[in-house]
Amino acid sequence: MNGDTVDQVINTLTDPGANLSVSSRITLTSGKPAHLAMMDLAPRKSPEALAKVMTRLTDIVVPQFGGGIIFETNKSYHFLGFEPLSEENWLNFLGLNLITSIVTYVGEDQPRTHEVIADYRYIGHSLLRRSTGLRITTRGTKTFSPIAVALI
Repeated sequence: MNGDTVDQVINTLTDPGANLSVSSRITLTSGKPAHLAMMDLAPRKSPEALAKVMTRLTDIVVPQFGGGIIFETNKSYHFLGFEPLSEENWLNFLGLNLITSIVTYVGEDQPRTHEVIADYRYIGHSLLRRSTGLRITTRGTKTFSPIAVALI
């Protein structure tokens, strides 16, 4: 951001519907590149969905990558981890989030069902752009400010 504050950057946005996102790409004080652990979560907001998200992330993601904060937005949830990740660990983080889906096996004559926890399209777009990102402003049609709802 070249020393600008977030408010200064927001004030340069000319499109009233444009929003500002934080990129996962950071540079540590050592000069090494790293990523913030960010994830867009698929379940629609509900107490049951939040409980599932917390359980799946706690069981699968937290042991390897540490805890973080779950944010609620207008329709769903997002995760922001506490620990910066190397490029390799960031890729592992994305991959591990893909396997947080809850797979239900009903029987041999029925297909398995997958209840998606991490948004696989978000992961695909993140891999293509080589970073994750989460919106931090409320402009245009994005009027719901993210709210921290859980620590895991």
